[in-house]
Amino acid sequence: VAFELDLYPGSKRMFCNDWTPLSAAAVAGEALVVELLLGARADANVVCCASTSSGAYNFWTALDCARTGDTVPFERDHAKHLQPRHPAIEALLLQAGAQPASALPEPPGMNTYGMLPEVGQRPNPCLDGATGMPLRPLHLYDPADEEERRRTPGAPKLGRGVGGCPMTSIGMDADASSFSGPKDVGSRVFTGGARVFRR
Repeated sequence: VAFELDLYPGSKRMFCNDWTPLSAAAVAGEALVVELLLGARADANVVCCASTSSGAYNFWTALDCARTGDTVPFERDHAKHLQPRHPAIEALLLQAGAQPASALPEPPGMNTYGMLPEVGQRPNPCLDGATGMPLRPLHLYDPADEEERRRTPGAPKLGRGVGGCPMTSIGMDADASSFSGPKDVGSRVFTGGARVFRR
């Protein structure tokens, strides 16, 4: 499985999509490549997923890609009446015993923001394996911007209409003694702008 790391449009929030050669060929409509991969015994029932630092949120197989024509297919396709988008590929996959993700077991759960994987969990590809904190790959995040963000944490992006995700906006406060809010969340600092806001 290969990983595609990218940012949501207009956001600094990263997501990761799984890819196999078979699912990539299926969504691209490359029937010859699909036939070659199946001939080389590629597993037609690998369940791929989309994830963020909050965990996995969508699952699919090569068959789902062939039917929807989408890189990240959803079962509730608004244009389901147009399926399959790649009928020749759908036929090849069905002949090889392919199933949609909804008919297969979900992959193992994965760790979420600030947590390391537990036994039996898949490591979250959006998080650093040693710390459980979000990755900041150089192809997505400018090092100068990241240094400025580190030096000047700021306002939370919480609530409706203001964007952001509470989990990706929470940092760790090394100095809990300065915290004046409820003691059970004393180690949290909400970041995202020009100032630090403690609850």
